[in-house]
Order: sequence, then structure tokens, then C-alpha cells
Amino acid sequence: MKFCPKCDNVLLIRRKKDSKGKVKVLRCDSCGYEEPFGSSDEDKSSYTIKEKIQKTGKEKTMIVLGTMHKGSTVSEEMREAQEEYFNPDE
Repeated sequence: MKFCPKCDNVLLIRRKKDSKGKVKVLRCDSCGYEEPFGSSDEDKSSYTIKEKIQKTGKEKTMIVLGTMHKGSTVSEEMREAQEEYFNPDE
């Protein structure tokens, strides 16, 4: 992690347009100081780009316990158990 030489705040990775297209720079959001990103191996190893995914709580995760082949049947008991598990409010 690098710090701004002017104000000692953390330098963050930002994308900037220039003649080559979009390039990554390390930028201080407080004072505007910039320096090129990736100029050394230290830059690449000390920064990790992450994207935070927000969940709404409405998503459900389905776990497949087994697979059924075309033409196979499910027992009445298994069907009721699945309905009870996946539709608890009904």
C-alpha cells in the first residue's frame, strides 16, 4: 500500500483516460496527487482490486442433492418432502 507524499493519505487505484486509452493510476482523493500504477512489481502485489456485490436477501441458493433422468419418477413421499421444504408457508 502506498501513501501520498504530500498529505499521507492512502493512494487508491483509479482509471484515467489518456492518449493510450484507459490506464490505471494511483490517486490521492484528498489532494489529487497521481502516479502511474503498475510501474513496479510492488504495486501489483500490494493492491488487490475487489468488487463488492450487494445481496438483497431475496436470492435463494438451491442445493442439488441428486439428478433425475428423463423417464424416472419421484415417490409421493419424496415429492411431499420437497414441497414442504421449498414451500414452508403453504
